[in-house]
Amino acid sequence: MYFKYAKYTALVCGFIVFVIGIAVLFGWYTNNHALIQILPHFAPMQFNTALCFLLSSCGLLALLIGKAWLAEVLGVIVFLLSGITLCQYIFDIHLYIDQLFMKADIYTKTSHLGRMAPNTAISFFAFSIALFLNRARFPFTLSFSVVVLVMSSLSLMGYLTSVEEMYGWGSLTRMALHTALSFMILSVGLTTIKLSSYKSISIKFDNWYAAPFAISLTFFVITFLAWYSIREATNNRNKEYFYTLINDTQDALNLRYRLYEQSLRGGVGLFNASSYVTNDEWLAYVNSLEIEKTLPGINGIGFIKYLSEYEIEEYLVEMKKTHPNFSNHPDTLYRDKFIIQYIEPKEKNKEAVGLDIGFELNRRTAAEKARDFGVPSLTKKIELVQDQQKQAGFLLLIPVYKTGSIPEGVVEKQKYFMGWVYAPFIGKNFLSGLSDVSKGQLSFTVYDGEYSKDESIIYKSSHEEALSHVFEASVSTQVYVAGQIWTIQWSATDAFLPPGNSYFHNVVGSFGVLFSVFLFFVFQQLVRSKEIVAQEVKRRTSQLVESENKHRAIFYNSVDAIITVDAEGVIKSFNPAAEKMFGYEFAEVIGENITVVFSTTYKDYIKKLIAHEKLHIIGISKEAEGLKKTGETMLIQLSVSVTMFKNEKLFSIIIRDVTQQKGDELKLQEALSFQDLILQNIPDLIFVKNESLKLVKTNDAYLDFFNKPQEEVIGQKISVK
Repeated sequence: MYFKYAKYTALVCGFIVFVIGIAVLFGWYTNNHALIQILPHFAPMQFNTALCFLLSSCGLLALLIGKAWLAEVLGVIVFLLSGITLCQYIFDIHLYIDQLFMKADIYTKTSHLGRMAPNTAISFFAFSIALFLNRARFPFTLSFSVVVLVMSSLSLMGYLTSVEEMYGWGSLTRMALHTALSFMILSVGLTTIKLSSYKSISIKFDNWYAAPFAISLTFFVITFLAWYSIREATNNRNKEYFYTLINDTQDALNLRYRLYEQSLRGGVGLFNASSYVTNDEWLAYVNSLEIEKTLPGINGIGFIKYLSEYEIEEYLVEMKKTHPNFSNHPDTLYRDKFIIQYIEPKEKNKEAVGLDIGFELNRRTAAEKARDFGVPSLTKKIELVQDQQKQAGFLLLIPVYKTGSIPEGVVEKQKYFMGWVYAPFIGKNFLSGLSDVSKGQLSFTVYDGEYSKDESIIYKSSHEEALSHVFEASVSTQVYVAGQIWTIQWSATDAFLPPGNSYFHNVVGSFGVLFSVFLFFVFQQLVRSKEIVAQEVKRRTSQLVESENKHRAIFYNSVDAIITVDAEGVIKSFNPAAEKMFGYEFAEVIGENITVVFSTTYKDYIKKLIAHEKLHIIGISKEAEGLKKTGETMLIQLSVSVTMFKNEKLFSIIIRDVTQQKGDELKLQEALSFQDLILQNIPDLIFVKNESLKLVKTNDAYLDFFNKPQEEVIGQKISVK
C-alpha cells in the first residue's frame, strides 16, 4: 500500500514540474512575461532553467517506470548545463551557453542575460548527481535531494519574507519563485521514489544513515555560498577602490586640460580687448601665466593668424617690417593660410614661427572645426616641428573672432574669423605625473582614438603591470578632450593595495570544507555508535526473550505448582501444575488471596510466612496442609522466595504434594519397627555387616554370647570364627 501511494506522489511531482517547464519554455517563445516572471518585479525563470526542469522531471518519471538508464542520461545533460553555468560564475568567464538556445531580454534581478542563478545551478547540479547515481546507496542520493530541498526552502522563505538575500547571492541573478517551488517538488518526488523502493523490497531503513552525508553536504553548499559571497563582496569592494583611483586620475587629467583651456581663453580675451595685440603684449601675457609652473607639459602659447589668399602678400610684407627673418613655410596648395604669428616662449618654439599649420590634414581639420563651431578643438596625434625627438604631440586651438564674441552660424563665423589662440604640447609631458594621483597603484596607457592600437599610443606609464588576482587585470575607459576621444587602458600595479583581503574567502572556504569533512566523520561515528547500541540492545533483548522463554518453559512445564503473590498475598500467576494440583482454573484464582489454597488451620501461618523477612533466601522448605477446590486436603511442602519487579515485592511459592510420600514413609517406618521387633526376639546370634565387614546391626543374643552390649561393637570390623 505504501509503495502504491509513493508511486502516485512521485508521478504527480514529476508531472507538475514537467508542466511548469513546458509553460515557461512556451512563455519564452511567445514572449509571455507572466509565465516567465509571474510578477514584473520578480526574477525570471531563465530558458536554460526551464529546459533543465523539463529534463529533470523526465528523469524522475523515468525512475518511476524503471528506466534507470534514461534517468542517468538526462542527469548527465542537466549536470553539464548546470556545471558549465557554475564554472562561469566561479571563474568569471563567458562560455556562450546562457543564450545558446534563446536570446534573452529580461534584466530584472539578472546579472548576466539568460544565465540561471548560481543557487539554481547548484540545485540542478545536486539533483543531476542524484539522477545519475540513482543506483548508489540510498543515503548518498537522499543527501543530494536534501541539498535541493534546503536551497529551495530558503528561496521560498526569502520570497515570503521579502528578504532578497535568501534567494539571491550578492548582485548576481536571483532564483525565480516558480524555480524554488519546482525544486521543492522535485526533491519530494525523488525522495518518495527512493523511500518506496526500500519499502517495496522489505528493507528496513533508518533515516539516520543519511544524516552524515546530508548534513556535511548541506554545510558544504552553505560554505560555497559563503565563499562565493565573500569573494564577490571583496572583489566589488576592491573594484570600487580600483575605479575610484581611475576616476581620481581621470579627474586630474580633465583638471589639467581645463587649466590649459582657461589659459588659452585668457589669450582670447586679450584679443577681444584690443584691436591689435603686439608681440610684446603677448610676451607679457604668457610670462604672467608662468607656464613652467602652472601648466606642466605645455610647450608654449601662441597665436595663429588666418589669412585668405588675398591677404597673404600684404601680411608677409607687414611682418617683415618688424621681423625681417619671418617667412611662411611650407608651401601648400591650399589657398588660405593658417600661419603661426607668434608663440612664447620663443626660444623653445622658434621652428614653429611662420609655420602654416594647414599643411597637414590633422592640423587643418582641427583648426577648421574650431573656426566653424566656435569651440576648442584638439588635433589628433601629430609630431611637433619643434620636437627633435618626434614624440606624440597635439595642438589645442580656440577660435578668435573680430566681433569679440562667437557669431551665429558657420557663415558668420567664417566672415568675422581672425585666428586661433593655441598651445602645442607633447603627450608624454602633458600626462606625466598623473600616476602620482594613485600613488603608483595604477599603470595606464593612453591611445589616440577609440581603439587600443600600438601606433596610436600617446603615453605609457613606467609602472609594471601586476597580474591581479582580485578582479580583471585590465580596464578600458575613454575621455573626451576638446572633441577628441582618448582611450585609456588601466591596470593595477604591484603597489596596488586593495582594501579587501583577497585571501579571506579562501580561508573561509578551506575552513568550511574541512569542517564539512569533520561533520561527516562526527555524524558517521554517532550513527555507528547508534548502530552499536542498537545491536547491543537487540542482543540483550534477544537474551532477555530467550531467558523469558526459558523461565516461561520452566514455569509452565514444571511438575511442581508455582504460584506468585504480592505482599498482600494476592495471586499474580498460577501455573498449569498448580491448576492440576488444586483443581482451580487460572482465571478462577487470579486476584484471589493465596489462602484460598490452604486449609483454615494454615491460613494465618501462610500470611506470616510471606511476611517473614528471612524468606528472601530461596529453598527454605515448610510443610503445610493444602486445600483443593473440591474441599479435600493434602499434605504439601512449599518453598518461598522474594524478588523485586518494577518496585513491587513479589513472592514465588513452589509447592509440592507430599501426601503420598508421607504415607509411604509412614508404612516404611512401621515395617522397619516390626523387623526390629522380630530380630530382637530371635534366640540365635545374628550379624548384619556391610561390604567393609563392619557390623551394622546385631540382636540381643550378642550379650549372651560375648557378654557385651551390642552398642559397643556397632561400626567395628569383626571376624567370627
